[in-house]
Amino acid sequence: MALLSENNRLDALRSISDSLSESGVSIFEEPCLSSQFCHPYFPEFYEANALTIKLGEELNLNYNNPVSLLEDISKFYHVEAINVSQPMLATIEQKKIIYESFKQISIDLLNHALCSEADVHRIAESLYSFSYSPNGFAGGLRVLQIKARLK
Repeated sequence: MALLSENNRLDALRSISDSLSESGVSIFEEPCLSSQFCHPYFPEFYEANALTIKLGEELNLNYNNPVSLLEDISKFYHVEAINVSQPMLATIEQKKIIYESFKQISIDLLNHALCSEADVHRIAESLYSFSYSPNGFAGGLRVLQIKARLK
């Protein structure tokens, strides 16, 4: 499912359920940003995460409430399986995902006046350095995955 605001999520779930055959199965995924962490401590890692959450709020997206998705899905479906995954990012290439993700949203952060260009540069520089920290690792984006059938 595409990223949906909480306002139109029920309509989307209803539409998806209406399009399925009686034996149809749906798979849903929902991110949760508040579970991310890093070691050693890089304050900019947490600052980037907080800015991402704020950007989501500006766009009427809640990246921190996967339980509400589960409740909404239960209105139309019987939940058959739930999986929670959170990758550990330890290699340079894995940790660079954090840097690249921040770069990807930096224009939106500036457009929504959530930080300054100097902040973007400082945070991006720190995240790039974190990517190359030899003993550093991070808990990536936790994702709730739900398999559900029509009721």
